[in-house]
Amino acid sequence: MKRVLSVVFSFAITLCCLSPALATESAGFSDVSQEDWFAPYVEVCVEKGLMQGTGEGKFEPERVLTCAESATLAARLGQLGEAGQAAFLPAPEAWGQLTLTLEDGAEFFFFSPEFRLNPVPMSAVLLIRPGETKAPDLRDWGEGSQHEVTVTAGECAPVAGTASWYGGGLHFHPAEYDEDYYAMLDWVGAYQTLPGPGDWFRDAVYCLEAHGLLTQRLFEFQYAGRESQASRQGFVLDLNRTVGGLVERLEAVNSISTFPDASAFTSDQKAAILAFYNAGILTGVDGEGTFSGEGTLTRAEAAAMAARIVEPSLRIALAPEEDAGVTPFEEDGLYGLKDAAGTVRIPAQYAYLVVEEDGAVIVTDQKGNKGILDAEGNVVLPCLYPRIYNSPDEEGLVVVGSAGDYASPLHYNGKKGMINTQGDVVIPLEYDFLTPFENGQASFLRRSGGEMVFGHLRPDGAELPLTAEEVTQDDPLYMALYMLGLMGSQE
Repeated sequence: MKRVLSVVFSFAITLCCLSPALATESAGFSDVSQEDWFAPYVEVCVEKGLMQGTGEGKFEPERVLTCAESATLAARLGQLGEAGQAAFLPAPEAWGQLTLTLEDGAEFFFFSPEFRLNPVPMSAVLLIRPGETKAPDLRDWGEGSQHEVTVTAGECAPVAGTASWYGGGLHFHPAEYDEDYYAMLDWVGAYQTLPGPGDWFRDAVYCLEAHGLLTQRLFEFQYAGRESQASRQGFVLDLNRTVGGLVERLEAVNSISTFPDASAFTSDQKAAILAFYNAGILTGVDGEGTFSGEGTLTRAEAAAMAARIVEPSLRIALAPEEDAGVTPFEEDGLYGLKDAAGTVRIPAQYAYLVVEEDGAVIVTDQKGNKGILDAEGNVVLPCLYPRIYNSPDEEGLVVVGSAGDYASPLHYNGKKGMINTQGDVVIPLEYDFLTPFENGQASFLRRSGGEMVFGHLRPDGAELPLTAEEVTQDDPLYMALYMLGLMGSQE
């Protein structure tokens, strides 16, 4: 969808309001000069112990923030607010240890990154890759021979199964899940690997766990690689877990009720993101304040957000909007639309309403179903389903989703399909991943029981299945498979 007009404010942001005293400080890094817009932010983060350099006297301000850095910075901010200092207590020596017990009682101990719990596609197998110097007698088992073992991770109950060595790694088959691949995914989530003694962010993650803040999102980098790139949404939600209550209590410097791409988020996520906007911590990525949750952010941008949390003089006030053309309004807790003259175009009857740049109005009715109107209130797409993903595509179809939440690795576990603008179902709601049509095809992934099928759809609904090897990196399907752990590195 195209950009949404803000309800109250536009976002023409400048950095002229930075504290002059802070702006003249040097951050002490060879790649941070006093003239750089991010210099005062880096200075505050280093002074408070929130961030440090990357070695050789550099800060690398333009490098994309990693998921490990996101989790660590969020933990340090939470620790700073609670204990008054950003340093962590060291994690216990055995924290995050995985124990492999053989039938004769012999035990072998592994730490991440010496192993990785990863479901092998379309089977009930976990792949564990010990380091080269670990467990030589396990390699002596011989290729493919099976042995009765139990695996224990952290405080989880031991799980029995068989193990065999082949292809350069140790493969574990938990007996309980041999026939159910999707139950296996849940088991992997419960046994998620934790940073080992060799991981620089180990103590930060232990701090998060000790405070009950360890979530699946903080470990997405386990599937994508330890230095995978953090998303803007992921970073803000990490911050919300550690300092969300603090941000909500900060004196508001802005008063906005939405942002251009708010419809891409759940109500809880939107509320958290808005709190950061209104506290002057978030400004968006463009002149209209688009959040761009799936986009990445640099270390400099992360430093700016962190510094604004701890230093009030750095928070950003957003400029009022002069003329929005049409403006959402609220009445008795419901939303409608007025034009510039104050004439009501759409009565206040929707639980939520945003306006796109092309004039389309995305509405959510009081049952939680979404639809599309034009600026005059005419129905383009009726409110029939709780999720919609696009304006009508080249085939005149809209991807819609049934009820669900964000528990799936694909971020949403409801089923998706396509309807036309009359509300008729053209593509049945039976897909876990589905894109709009582009150049005559859509990408899909469908799971049912133990079966997974993915590939491309034709406008008549015919499926053209693919194998993982046939999915190219420029296909949206690649990321869906990647999030499920079915594809290798994107690099």
